[in-house]
Amino acid sequence: FKQEQYPQARQALASLLEDGRNGKYDENAQYLIARSYFSQNQFEEAVRAYQQFIQRFPESGMLPRVYYEIGDAFYNAHRYKQAMDWYRQVIEKFPDDPLVGEAISGLQWAALQQGQVEEAFRIADEYIQAHPDARLSQELLFRRGDFYFGRQQFDQALKAYQTFLERYPGSLLAPKALYWIGLSQLSLGDTSAALNTLQRVARDYPNSAVVADAVFQQAVVLSEKGQPEAARPLLRRLLESESSGRSDPAFLSEVYLRLGQVEVQSGHSSAARSAFQSAISKQPDGFASYQARIELSRLAGREGDLTTALQLLRKVIADRSDQLAAEAQYTLGELYAQSNKLEEAVAAFLRVKYVYSAYPQWVARALYQAGRVYERLSKPAEARKLYREVIDKYPTEPISRQARERLKTL
Repeated sequence: FKQEQYPQARQALASLLEDGRNGKYDENAQYLIARSYFSQNQFEEAVRAYQQFIQRFPESGMLPRVYYEIGDAFYNAHRYKQAMDWYRQVIEKFPDDPLVGEAISGLQWAALQQGQVEEAFRIADEYIQAHPDARLSQELLFRRGDFYFGRQQFDQALKAYQTFLERYPGSLLAPKALYWIGLSQLSLGDTSAALNTLQRVARDYPNSAVVADAVFQQAVVLSEKGQPEAARPLLRRLLESESSGRSDPAFLSEVYLRLGQVEVQSGHSSAARSAFQSAISKQPDGFASYQARIELSRLAGREGDLTTALQLLRKVIADRSDQLAAEAQYTLGELYAQSNKLEEAVAAFLRVKYVYSAYPQWVARALYQAGRVYERLSKPAEARKLYREVIDKYPTEPISRQARERLKTL
C-alpha cells in the first residue's frame, strides 16, 4: 500500500478479511481497501468499499472518517448532491469529531460547485449559531471574507472581515482580519483608510505574525503615492530581523526589491543598485529576484552599460516564461531604442507579441513602442499598422488611447 501498488495491496487485504478469524486488523484492512480505490480515482468502487465498512463495523471509531471520505469520493466524482448528503451525516452523527470542520468546508464547496452560494453560507451560519464560541465558528466566518476577496468582490470581503472582527475581537485571527480589511480597502481604492487600518495592525497587535506584512503593505502604498521618503524607513525596519518577525528569504527579497524601487524614486542609483543586488542574493531564483534583475537592467541602461543590461534581461528571459519574461523582453526593446539600435528594438518589441501573447498588457505596450520606433525609422505605414492593431485588439489597455493619438498625428 505504501508503495502505491494498490491492486496487490487489495488482494492481500481481502485475503486477510476472508480468513474468517475476525482479527483485530479487519477494520484497517477494510478501510485501506476503500482508500486504495480512492487513491486510484476509482470513486464508485471506493464508495462501495466504504459502505461495506459501515455495514461490517457499525460501532467503529473510524466511522466519522469513513462518512467524510464517502463525501469526498462523491465530490471528486462531481456528484455534489450526494457529497453534501454524506458531509451532513458527519455533522449530524458525529458533532464533536474534529472532522466536522472539514465536513462543513466540503458542504460549502459542494454547494458552490452547484452555484448555491447562499446555501453554502447558510450551512456555515447554522453551525455558528449553534456553536458561537467554537474555534471552528471563527474560522468559518473568517473564510467568508477570504471567499469574497478571492472572487475580487472587495466590498463584500470588507463587510465580512468587519463582521468577524466585531463578533470575535479577541480572536487569534483578529490581527489577520484587520490586515485583510486594509487590503480590501486598498483594493477598493480607499488608500487613506487602508493606511490607517494597516497602521492599526502594528499598533494594536505588535506581536502578531501579520505585522510584517502590514508594514510592507504600508510601504507599498506610500511608494505608489509618490512618498518614497515615508516608505523607506518602514522597509528598513523590516530588514532588522529583531523587529520584523519575518526572516524567510522570499519575503526579504521582496522587501529589498521594493526598497530598491523606492531608492530609484528618490534618485539614489547607488543605493537602489545595492538593494536590488540584495534582493537577488536573498533568493536567487525567486520572483522578486528576477524583477530585481529587470530593475538593475534599467539602471545599467541609463548609465550607458548596455552589455550588462542585456545580460540581466537575457537571464530573466532564459529562466522564465511568465509575465516577468514578457516584461524583460519589452525592456530589451526599450534599451535598444534608447541606444539607437532601432532595427534590434523593433525585433525585440515584436517578439513580445509572438512569444508572450498571454500577457496582453505587455503585447499592447510593445506594439505601440514598435510603432514609435518605426516612426523614427521613417516608416509611417508600418507604424500606422501597429497602432491600428493596438486599437483593434487591445481597446481596453491604457496604451490604446496613445495609439489613437499617434494615428491621428500620422
